[in-house]
Amino acid sequence: MHPAVKTRARLTVFAAVVLLYVGVTPFYGGLRNPNELVRVYMTVAMVEQGTFAVDAVERRWGWVNDKARFGDHVYSSKAPGTSTLGVPVYALHRAIGRALGHAPDLREVTIVLRLGAVTLPSLVFLWFFLGWCERRAAPHLAHAVFASVAAGSLLYAYGITFTSHTLNAACAFGAVMALAPGATTTGARAHARAALAGLLCAGATMFEYPAAIASAAVGVLSLVRLWPRPGRARLVSFALGTAPPAAWTMAFHASAFGSPWSTGYQHLDNPTFRTNIARGFFGASSPSPEAFVRLLADPAFGLFVCTPILLVAFVGLRRALRTERAETVASIVVFLGMALFVSALNNWRGGWTVGPRYLSTVVPFLAGPTLAGLEAIAAVRPGAASVVAGTTTLLALALCGLVSAIFPHVPESFGLPFAQLVVPLLRSGNVPYTVAGLLGAPGLLALAPVALAMLVLVAASTRPVDLGFSTGLATALLAAAIALAPTTSAHHAALAHVKRHWEPRIEATAEAPAGDRELRQTLERWSRQRSR
Repeated sequence: MHPAVKTRARLTVFAAVVLLYVGVTPFYGGLRNPNELVRVYMTVAMVEQGTFAVDAVERRWGWVNDKARFGDHVYSSKAPGTSTLGVPVYALHRAIGRALGHAPDLREVTIVLRLGAVTLPSLVFLWFFLGWCERRAAPHLAHAVFASVAAGSLLYAYGITFTSHTLNAACAFGAVMALAPGATTTGARAHARAALAGLLCAGATMFEYPAAIASAAVGVLSLVRLWPRPGRARLVSFALGTAPPAAWTMAFHASAFGSPWSTGYQHLDNPTFRTNIARGFFGASSPSPEAFVRLLADPAFGLFVCTPILLVAFVGLRRALRTERAETVASIVVFLGMALFVSALNNWRGGWTVGPRYLSTVVPFLAGPTLAGLEAIAAVRPGAASVVAGTTTLLALALCGLVSAIFPHVPESFGLPFAQLVVPLLRSGNVPYTVAGLLGAPGLLALAPVALAMLVLVAASTRPVDLGFSTGLATALLAAAIALAPTTSAHHAALAHVKRHWEPRIEATAEAPAGDRELRQTLERWSRQRSR
C-alpha cells in the first residue's frame, strides 16, 4: 500500500473511533452509578477541600455506594488513579466556571471528567495501539483487531465513563508497547522509553489493584527486554519510572486508611460488600470453573462473545510464540492470571456491567496472538481471513460497541443485552446524550454519527470484495439473536427500570407505542404472579 494511502486509511479509522468516544456520553443520574460516582466525589474533594475524604461532597450531591469508612470520615474505596487524573481537569473546569459565574451540576462535572481524564488518555493510547497493530498485520486485519478492541470491547464502555477499567488496560499494555525493541539501546530516548514503561507498569495498579498481576508480568518482561547489554542501565530508568505511581498510591492509603498497605477494601462501608471481601484473600478463594467459563463465554457478558475476534488468538498462539516469544508469554500469563484470579472472586460477575469488566486488563494483551492468527489464516486462505475479520468486527461493534454507547451499565437480568435491551430502547426512541442531539438532531438521527463511524470501521476491517458477504453474515447472525432472544418478566422489569431513569427525558405522548403497551401488560402479569 502506498504510504499516503496507508496514512489516509489510518487517520480515517482513528477519526471514526474518536467520533465514537466523544460523540456520545450515556449519563443516567438517577441510577447513582457507584463505580464512577465515588471517583467523581474524590476528585471534587481533592480540588475543593484538599482532602481525600468525600463527606462534604456526599452531603452536597447525595449518598454514594462503594465508599470506605475510616475514623470519622468516608473515602472512595477505589484505587486512586482515576480520581487523581481528574484533579487537573476539574480544577480547570471549576476555574472557568467561576470566571463565568457558572456553578456546574453533578452531570456536567461527571461528563467533563469523563472526557478530560478518561476518554482523552484512552484515545492517546489507542493512537499508538493502532500503529502497533498495523506493524504486525495487513492493514484490513490490523484495523479489524483495532476496531474490535477500541470500539467493540468493554474498553469502549469504560473509556467513556469515569472509571478505571480502560485506563488500567491502557497503562499495562502501553508499558508493553514502550518496551518493544527499538532502534537504540542507549541514549536519552532509550532511557525515556524505559522510564515511561516503568511509569505505565506501576500506573496500571494505581488505577486498579488486581492489575498488579499484569504489572508483575510486565516487570518480568522488562528484565527480559532490558537486561541484555548494551543498555542495561535502562533498568534503572524503568525502576525510577515505577516510583511515582507506587509512592502516590501508598500516600493515599496512609492518609485515608492509616497505613501505606491498607486499602479501602479493608474498610468498606457497605456491610454486604464487607462480607464478600472478608472471605478469602480480598474476596478471592479458589477459582470457580463455572465462573471461569462464564467470564469467557456467557452470552450476556462473556469476553469472547462480546468481542469474538479475540477467539482467533488461540489460532495464532504458536505463530505469536515464534515471532514475539517474550511478549506472547507475558500475554498468556496476564490472561490466565487475571482470568483465574477473577474467577476466584466472590463477586466475579461484577454487577451491572458491559462484558467481564474485571478482565479489562487482558483485552489488549490478546491483540498480538489475534493478529498472528489472522495472518496465519490469510497465508492459506486470504478470503477466509478477510471474512472472519469483517464479520467479527461488525458483531463486536453491535454486541458490545452499541451496548456501550447506549447503556454501559447492563443489569444482570439481561441474558442477551443487544437483543433484549438495546433493540427495545432504540425501538422506543431512547437515545442517550450525543453531540448531534445537542446540535438539534431529533430522535434516532442523533445516533447517525455513531452509525456512520461504525460503518467506516467495518469497511476498513475487510477487503472490499468481501465486505458484502461479511456484512450479510453478521447481520443474519444479529437478526437471529433478536428473533431467538427469550422473553422474560425479569428482563422486562429491568427494561422498565432503565426507562424510568432515562436521560435525556422523552416527552410523554398521547398514545404509547405498541411495544410499550406490551411491556406494561407483561409487567402487570408479572406483578400479579408475584403477589400470589
